[in-house]
Amino acid sequence: MNTNYNNDNTSITTFSYFAKVCESISHTNSKNEKIRILADYLSLLDDESLIIACTFLSNRTLHIDTGLELNVGYSLLWSVLESISRACKDELIDVYLKYGDIGIVAEYAVNKITVRPLIRITLTLKYVYEQFINIAKKEGKDSLSKKRDILVGLFANSSPIEAKYLAKIIASELRIGVVEGLLEHAIASAFNKDYSVVEDAYLACNNLADVALQAKYNRLDTIIARPSKPIAFMLADTLSRIDNLKEYPKPLIVEYKYDGVRAQVHKYNSNVKIFSRGLEDISKQFPEIVGRVKSIITNDAILDGEIVAFKDGKMLAFNILQRRLGRKDYYYYDDGSGNLKDIIEVKYIAFDILYYNGEILLKEPLIKRKELLSEAISINNKEVEVAWYTLAYDEQIIHNMLKESIDKGYEGLMIKDSSSYYRAGKRGKHWLKLKGRRDTIDAVIVAAEYGHGKRAGLLSDYTFAVRDSDSLKVIGKAYTGLSDEEIRDLTLRLKSLTLKDEGLRLIVKPSIVIEVEFDSVVKSSRYDSGYALRFPRIKAIRYDKGIEDIDTLDKVKAMSR
Repeated sequence: MNTNYNNDNTSITTFSYFAKVCESISHTNSKNEKIRILADYLSLLDDESLIIACTFLSNRTLHIDTGLELNVGYSLLWSVLESISRACKDELIDVYLKYGDIGIVAEYAVNKITVRPLIRITLTLKYVYEQFINIAKKEGKDSLSKKRDILVGLFANSSPIEAKYLAKIIASELRIGVVEGLLEHAIASAFNKDYSVVEDAYLACNNLADVALQAKYNRLDTIIARPSKPIAFMLADTLSRIDNLKEYPKPLIVEYKYDGVRAQVHKYNSNVKIFSRGLEDISKQFPEIVGRVKSIITNDAILDGEIVAFKDGKMLAFNILQRRLGRKDYYYYDDGSGNLKDIIEVKYIAFDILYYNGEILLKEPLIKRKELLSEAISINNKEVEVAWYTLAYDEQIIHNMLKESIDKGYEGLMIKDSSSYYRAGKRGKHWLKLKGRRDTIDAVIVAAEYGHGKRAGLLSDYTFAVRDSDSLKVIGKAYTGLSDEEIRDLTLRLKSLTLKDEGLRLIVKPSIVIEVEFDSVVKSSRYDSGYALRFPRIKAIRYDKGIEDIDTLDKVKAMSR
C-alpha cells in the first residue's frame, strides 16, 4: 500500500488522513516501516492535532487530564450502526462474528448507509475530539438519546474508512499494531530525540500525547514523575518451574503472592489518591486506606502494592474483595448464609516505592527501593504494611518458601531480580510469579448459556477464550465457582454485552475477564484453539483486568507440555 500521503489533497488534520495512516500501519508487518509512517505523520501535525492523534493512537478516546470517560457501550454503538445502515442486525452480527472487529462492522454499515446529511461535514481530528468531549459530558435523564444523536451525526458524515476507525477508537479497540513502545519510537524519530529520553518521559507521566508535544519543543526534561499522576504498573511473567531460575543472577528477591487488588498509592502534601491497575482513581472505594496513609506517611511518596481483605485476622479471597470496586459504601461480607452484618477489613501492603521525598526512583535497583520503602513506612506498622521478603541465593530456598506460602494461605510467590529497575507498563522476566496452588488462566468470556433448575433464567455456563495474536481462541467452558449473587450480577452485565441472541445461548462482546482454575491442559478438537482445560472452575471475576491482560495461547501450549 502507498503510505506517502503528502500529495493527497486531503488535509493532514482531517480524520480521513488519520484513518488512512492507521490503515497503512495495520497492513504493514515491518516494525521499522510502522515507525517511519507514524513519525512522518506526527512530524507534520500542529500542536492540537498532535495531542489528539497521540491520544487516539494510545487507544484512548479522551486525554487523561480531562478526567472524563466516554461511557459509550457496545449496545449503543450497535444501535447507531443499525439505524444508519440498510444492513439488518443479523447481517452486522455475522460480520462481527467473522472478523471479531467492531471497526469492520462500522465500515460495512456505512457502506450500506441509508441517509446522508444534505451538507456533509468534513471530519477533522479536532471536530471528532470535541464531539467525544460533548458525549462524555452528557448526563441525566436524556443523556443516552443525546449521545446517540451525536454518534449518528459522526457516522453519517463518515466515509467507510473513517467509520472503521471511529468505531475502533470509541470501543478502545484500535489494534493496528501500535503498541506503546512503537509509538515512543515514532515520537523519538519524528522529533529527532533519543528513544531512552522519550521512554523516561513516558515512564514519568504515562501520557504519550504530552510526551509528543514536549518532544516537539525540546522540553522533555520538564516531564518528571510526581504524586497524583499514575504511573503504568510493571507486570510479571509466569514461572512454570523453579528449575528455570538456574540462569538468573542471584540474589533474587522472593515475596509472598497476595490474592488482592493491585494498587498504586500516591501521598502528596495532605492528599492521598489510590489508582487501580487500569489507572482509575479508586480512592472513594477505600476511604480507610486513604486515612491510614495520611496519618502514617509523612513525606510525598508513590507506593506500589496490593489491597487485601481480612476477616478475623484471616486473609480473604480476591472475589470477596473485588466486590468493593465500584461501590461508594462499605461492602458487607457474606458468610455463605446470607448474613451481611460484618464489614470486611482491608489493608494496603506495599512492596515497592517509585517516588519518595522529591526523588524519582524508577531507575534505582529494586533492592535500594526496598530499603527506601522501609524508611517511608515503619516495618512494625500494621495499618499500612511493608511486604515481607527474603533474599534467595539458591532454588532450594524458593522451594521451601513456596510450601510455606501455601501453608500460610497465600497464592504462591513473586520472584524478582534484585537489581532490576521499575519498567513501567512492561511485562518481562525481571519479575516472575510462581503459583503454588492449581494452575490458573486469565481468560475472557465470549459466550454464555442459561442454566436450569435454581439457575433457570440466569446465564451460568461461560465459554472463555485466550489471546492468539490479534484473535481470540476458545479453550473451555466453566459453570462452577461463582456464588448466586455473582451469577446474578454477571447475567446483567453479559446481557448488556450481547452481540447475538441464539435463544439459550448469547454471543457476547469479549470484555469480562475471569480467572480459571483447572487440573491440566489437553489437546482437543472441541475448541478452535486445539486445546482444552480439564475440570475448569472459575476462581474469580477479574473486573480489575481488561482484555489486554488475558493470557495467551502460547502459555496454554506451554502448560500442556
